[in-house]
Amino acid sequence: MTDTPTTQERYASATQSSSLRVEAGLQGDADYLIAAGWSKSRFGAALMRLHSEWDAAARRGCQIPRQATRKQIAQLARDIATAKQSKQVEKEHSDAARKRLEDGFVAELKETMRMLKMLPEVRLHLQLTAALDECPETESVSCAVLLHWLKPVCGACSGRKFQLSPRAGELSSVACRSCGGSGHGKVPGGEHGRKLLTYMEDCVGRARQGIRYRLNGRA
Repeated sequence: MTDTPTTQERYASATQSSSLRVEAGLQGDADYLIAAGWSKSRFGAALMRLHSEWDAAARRGCQIPRQATRKQIAQLARDIATAKQSKQVEKEHSDAARKRLEDGFVAELKETMRMLKMLPEVRLHLQLTAALDECPETESVSCAVLLHWLKPVCGACSGRKFQLSPRAGELSSVACRSCGGSGHGKVPGGEHGRKLLTYMEDCVGRARQGIRYRLNGRA
């Protein structure tokens, strides 16, 4: 149980707020209202800018942080149990493993956000969109979808489509089991995640269309 307000609660509070000052480095009520008021084309333009920032950051070695899988949590829990000379994995070991990996993910995400200036604003708008669509776990789903959009490759095969060969550094002729040989990772968040991704792609399409119209002197 946590006392931290959800995105939906923060937005509802912002609509009733009497203090709408915008302060650098502080995410206040005004930021929630501004993010909620973005048009699709404006959000699409922000996404395009974010992707440009990501391309530049990736060339400098920036990596998309990945949330821990159940397999990774289970392995770390076993390691913790072994270190504590426990004969079996207890709930406390799993909880400790989950927290350690989650803390690592949050730290990596903060570093990524530091390098990608548009990420906090884009992430907030996406959280609000998800919350208004009654998406459960709004923050985690919107964050996962956004990171997937930036780098949609399969984590198992790194986008190479095939499983690794027993010979080091070579690919086999067997398609990756995780992505079925597509090279693309699964969209996180289930149906809500897919709806968010479709929304993002629609917004980018509108932004690009607006740019073309302006370049052609139609707007």
